[in-house]
Amino acid sequence: INTHGGVAVTNEILQLLIRSGARMAEPGEFTKRAFLNGRVDLTQAEAVMDLIRAKTDKAMAVAVSQLDGSLKDLINNTRQEILNTLAQVEVNIDYPEYDDVEEVTTNLVREKTQEFQVLLENLLATAKRGKILREGLSTAIIGRPNVGKSSLINAILGEDRVIASPVAGTTRDAIDTHFTDEDGQEFTMIDTAGMRRKAKIDEAVERYSIVRSLRSVDRSDIVVLVLDGVDGVTEQDKKIAGYAYEAGKGVIIVVNKWDLVEKDDKTTLRYTEDIYDELGFLQFAPILFASALTKQRIHRLADMLKFVSEQQYRRVSTGTLNQLLQDAQTVNPVPSRNGRIPKIYYMTQASVKPPTFI
Repeated sequence: INTHGGVAVTNEILQLLIRSGARMAEPGEFTKRAFLNGRVDLTQAEAVMDLIRAKTDKAMAVAVSQLDGSLKDLINNTRQEILNTLAQVEVNIDYPEYDDVEEVTTNLVREKTQEFQVLLENLLATAKRGKILREGLSTAIIGRPNVGKSSLINAILGEDRVIASPVAGTTRDAIDTHFTDEDGQEFTMIDTAGMRRKAKIDEAVERYSIVRSLRSVDRSDIVVLVLDGVDGVTEQDKKIAGYAYEAGKGVIIVVNKWDLVEKDDKTTLRYTEDIYDELGFLQFAPILFASALTKQRIHRLADMLKFVSEQQYRRVSTGTLNQLLQDAQTVNPVPSRNGRIPKIYYMTQASVKPPTFI
């Protein structure tokens, strides 16, 4: 319906149509009808909503690609490969006497199964990466009181978004703050309350704040452990780091207040060795020596977050792992037990985030 006039004329026409028996379309109704009529599948229907909610160019590009059927084709092709292999197995079982039937051996089925497992796991990993792209990379900033967590977030954002104070314990609740980097990646930074030793917690509000901080770790993708460059690693830092490690989170260690540390040409190396010595279970975690006050090296944190996120979803082929296992057994042979040497047959990656090997 084309008409002249402004909002009043348009509303009058809509009311006239409704009085005549028409109704307003519900949110998503046209996409729903397209799905029910077989015009789009579920992945494409979801892509419409992703496209509407896209906040960055990268998220929009992924949604458009999914709307064009890229994910549908990948799922259908994987499904077809599985069905073809299953058909070959059934034919070999039902008609073993026919010479023109391609023989399917146990080794072939095992190889195909491993290929399908990798395809499906990569598909699931892609879904998780897509979730990060749509909803942002969730990062919990944790540490002891007054190590500069809130100041760090303000330095990243370039503005005073959260309250920072020299008084320990200013932050009482987990605060979500969003920003987008130059590459279009969205981040959700969770500023948490400082976690003190149990013996020093004397308020119910502070206990609740610490519980909220621990929950923030659980719902985050990556944890940024903030240390005080002047104090170094304390026993409380170890406990906080241990919780993040046990939760299976990616970890980045930020040594804040680096501007206050007296330095020579070996200070960084000495600090790095000391941190990895004290936090031996976090030797995989990269370290950033920074200052929230002067913003020294703060710009590197976004790239480090994206790098750690990629490493969380990294997959290592079974062949590479078995070669590593063989080399390890050559250097350190398995000790015998009761006169018998145990055999380790193979090694494989069971899951990602965190990468887990069995």
